[in-house]
Amino acid sequence: MNNNMPNLLVIHTDQQSCWTLGSYGGNLVSTPNIDRLAADGAVFSQCFANSAICTPSRGCLMTGRYPHAHGADMNSVPLNRDEVTFARVLADAGYHTGYAGKWHLDGTPRPGWVHPERAMGFQDARYMFNRGHWKTIIDMPGGISPMVLPYGAVGDTESYTSDWLTTKTCTYLGDHAHERFCYMVAYPDPHDPHTVRAPYDTMFNPADMPIPPSYGNPNLPAWAAAARRSSGYNQEDPSHLDRLRRHMAQYCGMVALLDDCVGRILDQLACLGIL
Repeated sequence: MNNNMPNLLVIHTDQQSCWTLGSYGGNLVSTPNIDRLAADGAVFSQCFANSAICTPSRGCLMTGRYPHAHGADMNSVPLNRDEVTFARVLADAGYHTGYAGKWHLDGTPRPGWVHPERAMGFQDARYMFNRGHWKTIIDMPGGISPMVLPYGAVGDTESYTSDWLTTKTCTYLGDHAHERFCYMVAYPDPHDPHTVRAPYDTMFNPADMPIPPSYGNPNLPAWAAAARRSSGYNQEDPSHLDRLRRHMAQYCGMVALLDDCVGRILDQLACLGIL
């Protein structure tokens, strides 16, 4: 393989905060596998996202262009069809490209399993879905798109969404280890709903969860104060702190599971001799 054309693997999580990562100074969750990537690579200490919300930010990552240029300037607005993604550039350069997980650049369909002709340069898009944060995905026979279960259902070691996507990623790596490839796995966790499979659901004690100093800020603009009152964390509700701590504990469990998923991917790359 031409060393000037390395394989590329993009691991993308959704709504994950820097305080969950040891490589960014976090100590609440142990993330040895992600921290290993940081130790062997680069950590960005001065960086920003081009948009604070999902769809526009993903469009910027895919195209290198601002939201007003690539067209997906609000959530669930499709990326302009004539945009050139990094997957398209790499495919034209001889790479095999693939994607698994949340896409959120194909408009409103939900889950919206993305057809190859709409995958914007990703040739293997069998496991690309447009949007949603289900906790269970089940394979279906006969080439039928996978089935997602309602949000209240939480999968097991095979069907929990992060585990399922990791298995698809490891399979792809095994199938394409001897050619140039670019693969992206886009985990929908640790985005809410705040549920995770066992044993990660009891790994963190809600009572140990620290309340962020900014949580009770009384000096919010009117729109933010109204949003807080209508959320699950209305501070006039006496149970709001208990709810926050429960959700934080589940959130940390999702991060711990994700780190283990990254470990599975690293083990697969090592086993294939391409780490």
